[in-house]
Amino acid sequence: LQFESEHEVDLLNDFLIYDWPEDNQTLIQKYTQKYEAINKVERDTLAAALKAYSSLFEVITLDASRNLVFLEDLLHPDSPEVELTDIGFSRSMVPGVILFVRILPMPGFNMSSGGPMAFSPIEISGVELPEKTDFASPHASARRFQFFFNLQRQVGIEIETATV
Repeated sequence: LQFESEHEVDLLNDFLIYDWPEDNQTLIQKYTQKYEAINKVERDTLAAALKAYSSLFEVITLDASRNLVFLEDLLHPDSPEVELTDIGFSRSMVPGVILFVRILPMPGFNMSSGGPMAFSPIEISGVELPEKTDFASPHASARRFQFFFNLQRQVGIEIETATV
């Protein structure tokens, strides 16, 4: 495996935790079966990790004063708009940018797993996205990640993180 950037290492870690199936279970599923949460914060975080889902979103609007990014799910257009709590993104994203990101639904707010892939709407407009049925298998999450990882290498926008 040869990485083209440090960001790709983060993406691989995200993939291994949430998507890589081993004995039909992900690492997070195995962890929660083996270990018990020691407090409410850990219980809530592990529950959110088990409910986490990735999709392709368009950034609709930003509210930096509340640290919110409002997202529309492009793979599931009937889904409600997602309010993502993210200090950095709420101050740096641009409406219209396309993100492939994993959402962790915490009690009272949504956060990301920290491994987003960003695309220009112009660059991605000509890309043929897989049909929903292509992602319907038990390994759909892994296939979805692989598709967007490869697309990110071709036309993705480099994401840099900074302390805010």
